[in-house]
Amino acid sequence: MATSSFDRLSGTRDLSGNVITQWQPYSNFRVQTLGGNIIQGQINKIRVAEIMFPYNLPTIMNTESGGIGLGQSQNENSDNSFVELVLYNVTAQGPGVAPIITTAIVNTTIDSGYYTGTEFATAIQSIYTAAETAEGITAGTFTATFDTTTGSIVLRNNSTWSDVSGTANWFAEFTYDPATGSQVSLNQPNLLWTMGLRDIYARYPPVYIPTFGDAPVTPDETRSPVLAPKNYPNVSPFPVFPTGYAPTIIVCSPYTGCYTQYIDVCSPSLCQAQYVRDGNTNQKVIRRDLIARVYIASDNSVPLTNPAGSRPFLIHRQFKNAKVMKWTAERSIDNIDLVLYDQFGNQLPAIPPTLASAENPNSVDLDAILQSQPSDYAITFLVDEHDETTEHNYGYTA
Repeated sequence: MATSSFDRLSGTRDLSGNVITQWQPYSNFRVQTLGGNIIQGQINKIRVAEIMFPYNLPTIMNTESGGIGLGQSQNENSDNSFVELVLYNVTAQGPGVAPIITTAIVNTTIDSGYYTGTEFATAIQSIYTAAETAEGITAGTFTATFDTTTGSIVLRNNSTWSDVSGTANWFAEFTYDPATGSQVSLNQPNLLWTMGLRDIYARYPPVYIPTFGDAPVTPDETRSPVLAPKNYPNVSPFPVFPTGYAPTIIVCSPYTGCYTQYIDVCSPSLCQAQYVRDGNTNQKVIRRDLIARVYIASDNSVPLTNPAGSRPFLIHRQFKNAKVMKWTAERSIDNIDLVLYDQFGNQLPAIPPTLASAENPNSVDLDAILQSQPSDYAITFLVDEHDETTEHNYGYTA
C-alpha cells in the first residue's frame, strides 16, 4: 500500500472552464481513492516498510517575518527566532563604595533560514556587535564563535575586570522569561535552545541577584548565567553571583542545525483497530497513533562537515523494526490520514519566508515574498492478508 503527500492535491475544471483545486497542508491531510477502497479485502496487519522524506525545515523559523500565501495558520509556539540580550555596566567607584549599575536590553530576531554552525555563530555575533556599537562598548568585548572540534557555539566575554574608580565593566546575558504562561518554555522552540543553551539554563535557572534589584522579585530581576569579565572578584559591594552564574566563557551543547530532532508521523485512521495506544515521553502533550518516528540524520554514523538539517537534504529509511498496526479482517482500508509533529509536540509549522541574503540583493520586504512549502514525502506500507485456509503448524513429527 503506497501513499504520498503528493496525492493530497487535486484539481478539476467546472463547466465554465474554471480551475478548482483541493488543497491540504502536507503536515495534516487525508486522502481516499475514487471508485473503491485503497486496499480491498481482508487483512490482519499493516506495517511501515519505508519512507522517503525531504527535510525542508529551516533551522530558524521567524513567524513574525510576514510573507504571503503560507496557506495555513502560523503557530507562534513554533517561532525560535527571538532573543533578548541584557547588558550590564558595573562601574567601579573605589574600594568599599557601591558601584553604579546600568542596564541595557536589546530585543531582536534572526531571519528565517538554514544555518551551519559557523553561520549561526556569525548571526549571534552580529547581535553582539550591534549592541556594542549602540552602547559604546569596545568592539570585540563579546564574541560568538563556532568550535569545529567540539561542534559547539562558544560565547565569550573578552574583557578583564578592573576595580579602578570610574572604570566600566560590561556583562552580557541572553535571557528568556520562564514566567510566561503556565508552561516553562524549556519545552517549546527557542533560539537559545537552538544555540545549545537548554541544558545550561535548566541546570542554572533564573535566580534573584539582590544587587540588580529590590524585592519583591519579578521576572525582570532574575538572572540566568551572565558572561562576566575575566578575574571578576564576585564579592560585595559588587554583584555576587551563585556558583556557575558568572562564567567568562560558555560552551553550548553541540550544534545540530535542526529545527527539530525528529518528526513523528501519526495516523489515527490506520491505528484505529489497535488494542494498545502508542505513547511517548513528551512533557507537553502525548501524541498517539504513531506509525513512525523519522530522525533528522543520515544512516551513516560518520562526522559531517555541517550537521544534517543545516541544509535541505533527503531522508530515506527502510525500517528494520517496523511499526506493525493491528487491523480487522471485517473491513478494508478506505482512507489514510497523516499528521506530522515536531519534537515539541506541535504540528509542523508553515515555513515563513526563507531566502538567502545573496538571493535578495535588493532587500525586498519579506511581506512581499510568496513562500512555497516543503517537498512531498512518500510512505510504503505492507499489508498482511487474512488467510483461513492455512493449516496449523504442529511442529516436527516423525
